[in-house]
Order: sequence, then structure tokens, then C-alpha cells
Amino acid sequence: MVHPLAGQGLNIGLHDADTLAEIIIQGRDPGDYLNLLRFECQRRAANQAMIAATDSFHHLFTGAKPLRQLGDLSLQLAERFPFAKRMMMQQANGLNPFKMR
Repeated sequence: MVHPLAGQGLNIGLHDADTLAEIIIQGRDPGDYLNLLRFECQRRAANQAMIAATDSFHHLFTGAKPLRQLGDLSLQLAERFPFAKRMMMQQANGLNPFKMR
């Protein structure tokens, strides 16, 4: 289950739908067991990574005081490095510039 932090559940659902649409566009049967297995394999890694990231952020900003201080520091650093901030935002939105399609 994805923590509702920053609406990432919606983003995951949209990317799942996009992947499924690609299967259909390619003329493959979306109900075929092997196609469903491919779909699951394609989306599992991205979904698990997002689950881990949002869970970590939640604990970072709601945990013990040293963790919250680390979270605050990370936000301050992100403001100082716009390129890093933009990359993190792209990743969170599923727009990873390093991802090959």
C-alpha cells in the first residue's frame, strides 16, 4: 500500500494504466496470462521503489526529532540545488530522464 504522501498512489495508477494501454496498442491481449505477467514485472519495480520512498519520507518527517531535523536539512539542501530538486520531482512524477523506453 502506498502512503498518500504527495498523491503518489494516483501517479502509480496512471503509470500502470499507461503500461497496460501500451500492451493493448501493441495488439496483445491484456487478459492473457503471459501479458499480465509481463505487465506485473514491468510495474512491480517502479511501484515498490515508490512505496519505499514515500514510506521513508513519511518516517523522515514524522519520526524522532533527529530524523525530523534530517528531513528539514534535506529540504533546505534541495532548495539550494535546483537541479537536484528538479530531478527528484521528475522521478516522483515518473518522468525519470534516465529511463529508457
